[in-house]
Amino acid sequence: MISKMRNIAPGFILAAAIIFVISIFVGGGIDQMAQEPKQVVGTVNGREIILREFDNMVNMTEEQQRLQSGGDLPPYTRRQIPEQVWERKVSEILLQKVFDDMNINASTQEIYTMIRNNPPQNVVESPMFQTDSIFDTLKWEEFLNDPTSFEANPDLVLWEQELRRLQAPMAQLQHLLEAGNFITRAEIAHQYRLDNEQAVFEYAKVSPFSFSVDSSAVTDDMMQSYYKANADSFHSEEQADLYYAKIPKMTTKADEAEFYNELLAIKSRVQDGEATFADEAEIESDDEGSAKDGGNLGWFGRGQMVKEFEKVAFAMDTGTISDPVKTQFGYHIIKVEQKELEGDSVTRIKARHILRKLNPSAETVDSLEDFADSLRDLVAEKGFEEALKGDENVKLDSTGPFVQGDMVPGIGYVSGLNFFAFTYNQGDVYENPLESEDAFYILKLKRKMPEGTQPFETVKESIFLTLRDSLRRAKARSYLEDALKKIGGEITLATLHEADSLITSATTDTVARSSYIPGVGNNNQAVAAAFSLPEAAMSDIVETANAFFVVRPVMVERVKDIPWESPEVAAVERKITGNMAQKIYIDWYLDYKKRQDIEKNVSQYYYN
Repeated sequence: MISKMRNIAPGFILAAAIIFVISIFVGGGIDQMAQEPKQVVGTVNGREIILREFDNMVNMTEEQQRLQSGGDLPPYTRRQIPEQVWERKVSEILLQKVFDDMNINASTQEIYTMIRNNPPQNVVESPMFQTDSIFDTLKWEEFLNDPTSFEANPDLVLWEQELRRLQAPMAQLQHLLEAGNFITRAEIAHQYRLDNEQAVFEYAKVSPFSFSVDSSAVTDDMMQSYYKANADSFHSEEQADLYYAKIPKMTTKADEAEFYNELLAIKSRVQDGEATFADEAEIESDDEGSAKDGGNLGWFGRGQMVKEFEKVAFAMDTGTISDPVKTQFGYHIIKVEQKELEGDSVTRIKARHILRKLNPSAETVDSLEDFADSLRDLVAEKGFEEALKGDENVKLDSTGPFVQGDMVPGIGYVSGLNFFAFTYNQGDVYENPLESEDAFYILKLKRKMPEGTQPFETVKESIFLTLRDSLRRAKARSYLEDALKKIGGEITLATLHEADSLITSATTDTVARSSYIPGVGNNNQAVAAAFSLPEAAMSDIVETANAFFVVRPVMVERVKDIPWESPEVAAVERKITGNMAQKIYIDWYLDYKKRQDIEKNVSQYYYN
C-alpha cells in the first residue's frame, strides 16, 4: 500500500513546492536568511518583503513555467515573472489580513470536503483510484480516511495546510462577497439566446482608416471650440512626458529561415501520415484564435484575407498543403479542404492554416539587448539626435503626456517605465533600456505636469487626432451611403468588394450571436442588427468602434422557448455565475488594495 501511495505523491509536489516558498514568506524566512543583511523588495502595510525570499519565489516560478512550456522562456516572458510574483505576494498578504480581521477560517470538515472534491489530475488518472478505468470516488475517500496515507505523503499534508491557510478562507470570502447578488431568469434567457441563436448574413463595411483627411481641415478655431466645450475632460492627475528611442525586435534572415524550415518539417510530418494537420495546428500554430480548432479558418471569399495568403489559397487544389507563405503576420502553411465554384471560378474556400509569427530568436534578442545597452550610454553622453544619427532602424519619438498607471502612448505597458517617469527629474536618462514584447526602449524624461486642467497646448495634438478621426468617420459613412445607392438588382452586399476596393464584403458562415465572426467582430452593433432583422431585410448603416456596416440576414434561427430544465441552460447559469463572481471579487480586491499602504521596489532590483 505504501509503495502505491508513493506512486501518486507527485500529484502534490507542485502545490507543495509553492507552499514551501510561501511558508518562507509567511514564517519570516529560515534562520540563515534572518541572519543576513536585509534587502527589501517592497512593503505591504509596513510588512517587509525580503529580496532573498522574493528571489527564491521568482526562480521557482521561472522554473515551473519553463517546465510547462517544455523549453527556454522568451526573454520578455522571463522578465514579467518578478511582476507576477509581486502581485501574488501582495494578494496573499492582503487576503491574510482580511481573513484575520473578519475571523474567517475553515473547519476540518470543510478542508476534507475540498480535498475529496478536488483530487489532483494524476490521482484521477491513477489505476489505484479507478474502477473499470473510471475514477472511483469511494476509493479516493477510503484513501483519505486512512491515517497512513498522510504519513506516506507529506506533500498531502502541505496541501491540506495550504487549503486551510488560504484556499478555504478564500472560498468563504467569495461566498460573502457574492451574497445578495442573484441571477435573474431574464439574464439567463438573454445569454442562452446569445449562445444558441444562429444566422447567416451578408455584410458590407467601410473602415474610416481607409480615408485620409488633410490636416488643414482641422482648424485652430475647431480645436479651441472643442477644448472649451469639453474642459472637464481635460482635468488630469500629475502627468509625465518622455522622449524615447525604440529599438524594434526584428527578425533576421536566419530567424526567418528557421521558421520556414520548421513549417516544412510540419508539412512533411502531415504528408507522411505521422500526424494530422489539425493536430499539428493545435500544438504548433501561433494563431491563438484558430489553433484550438485545429487551425480552422472556416469559409472565406476573395477579399477577406491578406493578398499573399489569398493568392496561394485560391490557387491550391483541394486536399493539398502549401509551402510556407509569408504575410504581414508571419509564415503560414495552408491546407484547402473544400471549394465553392461558380462556373470555372472559385468563389469561396474552406481552409486551415498553421502560423509561425515573425518573432526574433533568443540569440537575436540578446544581440539587440547588447546594442540597446551601448546605445543608451551613447545617448547619455551625446544626446538622442547625435547618438541616433544615420540609424534608420531606431525610432526617436515622444510619448506625449500620460498619467501614472495608464498605457503609455507609443510604448504601451512596460515594467519600470512608470517608476522612471514619476520618480526621476526632467532631463534624466534612465539607467538601462526597458524591454517590451516587441522592442527595447531608451528613455529620457522630457517634462512633468502637475495635477489640474491641462493647458490647451498640451492637449492640442490629442484634440486634433479626435477631430481628424471624426472627419474620417464622416467620410466613411458618406462613402458607404453613396455606394449603397448604386446597388442594382443583380448586385448583393456580399459582392460589393468586387467593384470597390474600399469596401469589404462577404457572407458569413452559420454563426452564433456570441461567437467571434471574421470580418465583423464579436457581438457588436452590426451583429445585433443582423440577428434582429427579418430575413432578406437590409439594415440601415450601423456604426461600430472600427467601421460602418450594412447587413442583410440570409437565414436566422431564433430561440422561441427556453428549455429551463435542460443541461444547456444549467451550463449557461454556471457560466454567468462564474463571470459575475470573478467580477465581484476583482472589483472588491482592486478597491481594497487601493486603500492599503504598499511600496514597491521591484524595478530597482529586477529592471535596473
